[in-house]
Amino acid sequence: MVMDKRSNQRLASRIATLKTSATTPLPPTRHVAREEHRRAPRRQCYRIGHLLSAGDGDIACVIRDLSTAGARVHVHGELALPSFVVLRMDGNGASQECRVAWQRGQEAGLAF
Repeated sequence: MVMDKRSNQRLASRIATLKTSATTPLPPTRHVAREEHRRAPRRQCYRIGHLLSAGDGDIACVIRDLSTAGARVHVHGELALPSFVVLRMDGNGASQECRVAWQRGQEAGLAF
């Protein structure tokens, strides 16, 4: 693109104006926290566990967070979980009967 002398002058004038004008800072972005609806606060963790069910057998999972009222787990593959499972934690061998409260892809929320 070939610019003539007049276009060059206008461009130079605009650049000079931008360099000398005061900048207006952008307002800070706000993080809007979602309202907490859980009965008990959850703590993040990374534990290996298994979901046991009568029909599907043993499903390996990673426990992502845990509370006295439930847990969030990650399973390998997009498996449709049954309505009720038993969560068994590796290491200490603790088991808890759970209701599957929600499932989105590979993650599920369990209620104790």
